[in-house]
Amino acid sequence: MKSFDDFNIEQCVLELRYSPAYLLWDRVGSIWSGMLAENPSLKASGIQATQQVFESDSIQISLDTSFLRFVSRGPTAIDEIVKNASWMTRFVCDKIKINLFTRAGFRIIRLKAFDTPAQAFEFAQVGTEGLASLGQKTRRVACVKSARYESDIAGIQATMKIEEREIAFKVPWDSIPYLPSDSARKDWVLVFDSDYYTVGIVERDSLDIETWVRQASKFIQTHWSSFEPCNNQN
Repeated sequence: MKSFDDFNIEQCVLELRYSPAYLLWDRVGSIWSGMLAENPSLKASGIQATQQVFESDSIQISLDTSFLRFVSRGPTAIDEIVKNASWMTRFVCDKIKINLFTRAGFRIIRLKAFDTPAQAFEFAQVGTEGLASLGQKTRRVACVKSARYESDIAGIQATMKIEEREIAFKVPWDSIPYLPSDSARKDWVLVFDSDYYTVGIVERDSLDIETWVRQASKFIQTHWSSFEPCNNQN
């Protein structure tokens, strides 16, 4: 297996869970007006009684009666979450009186794309010879390794897998004169999906979001070799 730096960040997710905070129903208007004042680039993309979703080009934020979630994509995803999550978490929790988290989790999905499955398996140092008894054209089509480790205060779960992804783009009928026709492509990707999380109840004041996210990211990078390569698993 190559270096951890060979994998590009596809997505990062910070999720803070708490006991149901029904006060949200009364405070949602003031919460979002305050958050939009701090970050005017946010736009509403989904408003329901129990969950509100706002997003910008760089981040998506979901506020629910039982969780607060931040999602960002691309190479600056960690920085975007750190930049927004600290003050937003403090602001929201003050509004709906959250003092304890039942779980804090930071998930990073990293991947490396290949043109052919053979390239993906070669990079992962996994044989592609298959089982001769299945026929002459037998080929390896999947590889998954998953593990989870926990202590009294924290845990990490990670999956390393090779998979085929299809990306399709359909052009709306009224845009056909101005845009290229429908297109699709398939890539083989090696995916490293990791989730670092707390175990047990965590006091809100004891969790410095920025520091914790940075530490979680560093821990995943330091220990990622515990989950690679796929070896001989199917």
